[in-house]
Amino acid sequence: MKVYEIKIKVFILSSIKLEQTLEKISMFIDMCMAEENIWLEYHKSKQYKEYTFSSFFPLEKEKKYLKDKVYTFKIRTINEKLAKYLYETLSKFRNNDMQGLTSEIKILQKKMLKKIYSITPILMKSDGGYWKYCMSFEEFEKRLQVNCIKKWRYFCNILKDEKIWIWKFTQV
Repeated sequence: MKVYEIKIKVFILSSIKLEQTLEKISMFIDMCMAEENIWLEYHKSKQYKEYTFSSFFPLEKEKKYLKDKVYTFKIRTINEKLAKYLYETLSKFRNNDMQGLTSEIKILQKKMLKKIYSITPILMKSDGGYWKYCMSFEEFEKRLQVNCIKKWRYFCNILKDEKIWIWKFTQV
């Protein structure tokens, strides 16, 4: 499996608060995908999305990303066609919040992971709302682990009866 990393430079058209950055980047990507029917259908489908993205860097001390400045974010995907589409289109795309400027693409070298850190929130949908109000930490951890195993099997084509050991512990 190849992992493609696309680095996108954008010009910010209106200041964005730190807590809104992932939403605004997501909207930028989604709106760009919506311009092509194949990617609009992919976006709407109830399947695992084969990409993830970072927040802006460099990080701003003022807790907001400033109008008229240039920032970068990264997208990683295992879908070669999606990587090609995003690489070719995001650098030219514009919405109310940002204007794409440049894009670079590379294939990441495969290596064994020792630790995974998430400095951005892990989103878990629940009928009861925010997990802290409707389940214990142990239930949250179990659901997170089950979900990770499902995704691992999906992306690596591993059969259900094969045993998978993912982690020793979770720290919040």
